[in-house]
Amino acid sequence: VNLSLGVNTLIRRYLSLSSENSERGGAAIRLGWEPRQNQRLNLSAGWTRNVEGRGDPESLPPTVTGPRLSNIWEAEARYSHESGRMLYTGDLVWRKYDFLGAANDTRDFTSYQGALTVGTAIGSRFYGTATAYVTKRDFRLLATPLGPDQDQTTFGGRIGISTKERGLIEGRAQIGMFRLN
Repeated sequence: VNLSLGVNTLIRRYLSLSSENSERGGAAIRLGWEPRQNQRLNLSAGWTRNVEGRGDPESLPPTVTGPRLSNIWEAEARYSHESGRMLYTGDLVWRKYDFLGAANDTRDFTSYQGALTVGTAIGSRFYGTATAYVTKRDFRLLATPLGPDQDQTTFGGRIGISTKERGLIEGRAQIGMFRLN
């Protein structure tokens, strides 16, 4: 069993444009359990106070109000099983995005994501993988006659290559397609 707690912060201060001053931070707790050598269960939960970057496509132009702030709450459960030449992984993720200030109420939403991955060994260090996923975005405010329904569901799939876990270098590359409705 592996239990970890992480805390981070970033404080920005500007000499000539104090409206851009900001504080970002977060905290997370992670629990990892290996019931057998080739099985892993990871649970995590956390909170992040995010500061919108001025380079974001939807960011506000510099004003006296400063960058937008948001709280992001999240929880994740991940199970993986390596069985000889096969890899099986399942992920469930929940995130709640709360953009601060009444002017940003239309941006508040909750996201639910599920993904299943199957892989087969390619040599001693890699897996060829196939992943199917679905993501649901449920916006807090309901649609009105003046505005469209923002709720969205995305279905997708990816194929790729992934390194086996516990190596000096770990990573993956994938390519895929998705459908947004």
